[in-house]
Amino acid sequence: MKHIPTSLSLTLALFFMVLFSGCTIVKKPGVDARFDIITSDYINPDDYGESRPLNITLFYLTDSSEFLKADYYDLFQAEKNPLAGTLISKSNVLVLPNDHKIHTEEVSKQVGAIGVAYQFRQLEESQWLALIPTPETCFFGINCKSILHNSKIFISIDELDTKTKLVD
Repeated sequence: MKHIPTSLSLTLALFFMVLFSGCTIVKKPGVDARFDIITSDYINPDDYGESRPLNITLFYLTDSSEFLKADYYDLFQAEKNPLAGTLISKSNVLVLPNDHKIHTEEVSKQVGAIGVAYQFRQLEESQWLALIPTPETCFFGINCKSILHNSKIFISIDELDTKTKLVD
């Protein structure tokens, strides 16, 4: 009976460990929120009528109740956070005129809604707030997962108007 040299057996063991480690499934702790953002050439006009960049704030929420009660100044300037009980996280996206931006970020699986606040210069004339419910989808009551797994959020901005839609 022949014995395989120790160095060869170690090399083979290492080879198979590397080979099979590629087959493991790594589960992400969150879900990817995907945004497809399109802007016209004239957005967020300043006092001189010039088109300017626009900051969009994304609020990842457990539910939408507190977000719908808040006004712009509550969200951005209040000393007490009006979303304290429902806010999971928030982030900002800066868009330019005549732009197409794909924005993706990993968020908690607990996100039940995404609030979108557009920080327009002419706030009173603008469509500055949107809400996107993100319920779980289930297959016959099993295999439930966030609708964000298979969807993206489409945002279009033209001057002071916005359209926000969840697309499968």
